[in-house]
Amino acid sequence: MGSAGFLAVEAVQHLVHPQNLSDGEIGIWVSGGAIILTIFLLIFQRHVIRKTGSMLVSADSLHYKSDLLTNIAVMASLIGTNQLNLPSIDAAAGMAIALVIAHSAVGVFRQAYDQLMDREAPDGLAEQVDRLAREHKDVRDVHDIRTRRAGSRVFVQMHLELDPDISLLRAHEISDLVELTIRQAIPDADVMIHQDPAGYEMPPKQ
Repeated sequence: MGSAGFLAVEAVQHLVHPQNLSDGEIGIWVSGGAIILTIFLLIFQRHVIRKTGSMLVSADSLHYKSDLLTNIAVMASLIGTNQLNLPSIDAAAGMAIALVIAHSAVGVFRQAYDQLMDREAPDGLAEQVDRLAREHKDVRDVHDIRTRRAGSRVFVQMHLELDPDISLLRAHEISDLVELTIRQAIPDADVMIHQDPAGYEMPPKQ
């Protein structure tokens, strides 16, 4: 049984049979220390996720978030039962944490599913790439832009239409400049460009 399911079962049992918790003062100090340490760890993991987009770290962060919420619930329960004489607060906190963990788990699953299914990168990225490519004065047209994301990397494929009379070297130089422009705007982009002569139409397949 997962953390959310276990907490939900425990919360229901405490809701039906509320009881005071023992060793309240010691528990409060221990939970407070655990909360502080876990917060520092989550801040560091958040920084790593922003830099790398790692799904592994994201899933691990969910585990520590559940630990943080559990410790907060323990502290709330100890204060509620021993100082405020509210034994039912233990069950209410457990139910709330179970719902939060389940919601976070669904979010992680959706992100992992999108990457495994090789989904297209977020809306607006293709339009941004198109605009950046057209900024170069020698680009006649842009088509067949494809984008996808894998972790922190963004993969971009596109076709540039260039003057058919320019040299292969010049076409290569233009493509390099367009790629540089895109990578400056999207630092994690891996760009692949195919050069097409403007006005050329592919012959129909036999």
